[in-house]
Amino acid sequence: MPDCRPFRTKTAKFTTDPRDTEHREADHYVSWILDRYNNPELGDQTTRVCRDALRKLEQGDRLIGAINYVVTHTLNSNTAAVAESLSGILIGVAAAMRYVTDTGCAPEGYADLREKVISRLALDSRYLDEAERAFNDFLSRRRVAPMHSS
Repeated sequence: MPDCRPFRTKTAKFTTDPRDTEHREADHYVSWILDRYNNPELGDQTTRVCRDALRKLEQGDRLIGAINYVVTHTLNSNTAAVAESLSGILIGVAAAMRYVTDTGCAPEGYADLREKVISRLALDSRYLDEAERAFNDFLSRRRVAPMHSS
């Protein structure tokens, strides 16, 4: 199970006024969910976690919605730093794209799905490119065929 502490550190600098109830509740939820995913006793199955992966790539849903929320609420921040803080979730987007393509849930194919995802992101496509490269590196270290190239 990955150590989520670096993610907490990266995202902490983008938190706004601690007296802001909405952000405090969001920070609490992020801490709770990261602790949950770090729990080796949880034993979550990949198939359950990946369920409805195509839906999670929709504009306002879990993956794209979370990225766009952070980007929108950190407009005065350095875009590259924001994108770096989102590198983990962008890799999650790359993994979801691979999963829905490989399981046949994306009948339009990888290239068309990728274009849809890029159109939904509030970030430049080069950040998704970097995430895809990182995910392909991860796969190659485990001797899994890389994702389709862009």
